[in-house]
Parts: sequence; C-alpha cells; structure tokens
Amino acid sequence: MSTSDGGQSCKLDVRFLDGTPSYLVDIARRYWDIRGLDEAGVSPLWRTPVHDIDTRGWGGRPHLLAAAASRAVAKGYFCPSCEEELSLPNRTALSRLLAGDTRVVCADCHPTLAEEAEDYRNPDAAALRRAERRREKQSLNEAYAEAEERWTRAHQEVLENEFALRHHPEEDFPELDLRWELAALTVVRNAAKNGVIDIPDHPGLSSLSPDGADVEVMGELRRRGVLYVHPSTPVGSQVWRTGAFTDAVAEAGGDLDALPVPELTGSYYPLATRFYIPYGDDIRTAAASADTRLLRRLSGALKDHRRFAALETLLVEVIAHEAVRYFDHKLREHHLPGVPEEKRPRLREAADRLARVRCLGQLYFAAWAATRNAAAAAQR
Repeated sequence: MSTSDGGQSCKLDVRFLDGTPSYLVDIARRYWDIRGLDEAGVSPLWRTPVHDIDTRGWGGRPHLLAAAASRAVAKGYFCPSCEEELSLPNRTALSRLLAGDTRVVCADCHPTLAEEAEDYRNPDAAALRRAERRREKQSLNEAYAEAEERWTRAHQEVLENEFALRHHPEEDFPELDLRWELAALTVVRNAAKNGVIDIPDHPGLSSLSPDGADVEVMGELRRRGVLYVHPSTPVGSQVWRTGAFTDAVAEAGGDLDALPVPELTGSYYPLATRFYIPYGDDIRTAAASADTRLLRRLSGALKDHRRFAALETLLVEVIAHEAVRYFDHKLREHHLPGVPEEKRPRLREAADRLARVRCLGQLYFAAWAATRNAAAAAQR
C-alpha cells in the first residue's frame, strides 16, 4: 500500500502473522487499507472508517484486532526505542509520523498493545496469563499482609519494652496546684476503666480545662508524673521515625525482609495514648487511691485561703467560657453574624467581669436576651 500525494510519500507494508485466524486477517486488512493522503500530504485517507469495520462480535477496538493479526510497517521510519522498522500501533500513529512526531514507538515496543492484542489472538493463553497474574498478585498481597502484621507486632513489642508497667506504692502522689488536681480527678473519674485511662473510649468526657485544651492537659499531667503511658497504648498514638508501613517498604527498597527497626521519636498524641497511674500495688488500686487522695486535697481547699482563691478564679474562668460558648450558640441559632475575631477579647473580658458577680444562670439569661433582642431588631 503506497501513496505519494502532496509531495510526501507513505508506504505501508502490511505483514500478516503466521497462524492467525482468517477473521482477524480480514479485520486487519480492512483496518490498514489506505487510499492515500490528503491534498496537503499530511493526513492519511483510509478506505474504511474505523466505525464501519465489522469486528464480528469481538468488541469495538479494531486496532487491537488488527495488531493480533498483523504488523503494518511504515517504510522509511524507525522506532526510537528498538531502532527497528516502525510497525504502527494504530492509525493515529501514522498521522503523528506524517506530522513530524519522532516519539512514536512501534507496536512491539508499545507498553500494552502486544499483550492486549494477544488476548484476541490466543484467548486461552491470555486467560492462563491473567490467572497467573491474579495468583502472583494474591501471593504478593499475602506477603505484604504478613509483613505488615510483623511490622505492627514489632512496634507493639517496642511499646511493651519502652513503657513496661511500673508500680510505686511507696511514693506519694505528686503535689499539684488546684487546677491540675481538678483535671486529674476528671480524668480518673471519667476515663479510667480497670485502671487504664483511655480518652478515645470516653467521647462524652467533659473538657479537662475551661479553654478545651485537652491535649495540653493530658501532656501536662504526664510531665507532672501523674500519668504514665500504658504498654497497651495503640501504635498510632506514638510518633515513629518511620511512621507508615508503605514508607518502611520504600526505605527497604521493597525488600519485605529488610524493613527498618521501629524507632520512637519521643513525640506522641496525648488524646490517643493510653495511660495509667503508678502509685499503687496495681493500676486498679492506684486509680481508686488517686480518686480518694485528689478528692481529699480538693475538699481541703475550702479551708485554705490561697487554694480557695485559686478555686474561685478557676470557677470564674469556667463560667465565663461557658457563657461565651452559649452566646455564640444563640447567635448561630438566630442566624446572626458571629462576633468578629478582633472583638472577641472584649467579649471575653465582659464575660469575666460578669462571672465574678453573677451566677451562670444569670449569664445564660443575659446572652439569651441579648441575642433575642438582636434578632428582633434585625427583623424590623
């Protein structure tokens, strides 16, 4: 098949593969049947449009059926990959060649064409290959799953060694100021089960501090020696040098038997970490004892002027924060704009002053009345 319209020549040498079924040969012959080039000599004119080629029930991808039966070699062109004569992977490749594209690779160097075409040429062999790939993939998946399980167990062993249970029944419970005693009592009473303190298991736990900075509270209780990390803490609660299994595989160059040894960085996620209190013969006894000690200390604050003043300050802070929260809630409920960020310090200052001389119920009423009146004014 040859043409030289418009000053540019195009010669296709269509070679049919041995042992190809006749119906595939017929499809390939029609697919590669070229009439010539357009007047400009840059676009091929095919005798039969692709959509008119009868693929005889084999689907709508004629270029694969043609590749299963033949190789259409563009004379005078060479594959940039294998440097052999360039056999076209499809009709579009010829248009690209005539347009000067030098990146077109031959049908045999195309990343998927040969294998996809073979599915039509020898369906049984293709089915066997697919089954083998499925087995290989399944085997690889199983190997990955086993390696990931070993990886997780190795992390758990590091945690068990690093955070082995330690009991100090002879030591006194740490001295804390009133704010931290209240936080510790809240944790012990609301998040301890069988001596293990696990915040995620108690989503209904109230805020541990007025500003809701629970992460800082748990971290501070650990720093002050109240809480120790329990060896059963989840692997993901700690920060590791290599955090993800996929990163470990990449670091090992894909060798599942050469994964890096788990290594803690010293950082952790306080609200995801399991803790315990060590000041007892066992963790259950220690938690119960901590409850009793903390309650006794807090009760004594009523008789100590300094600690009583600290309790009053904390109470004012709690009431003020709750009043601001309720005020924001009522603004949203009435579809009113929120308080601009630059004005929130003044709002909190006003709430603090009221909290020193009014009870929480009175602040609730003030917030309710203010937002109701604002909503009514917005309707006028």
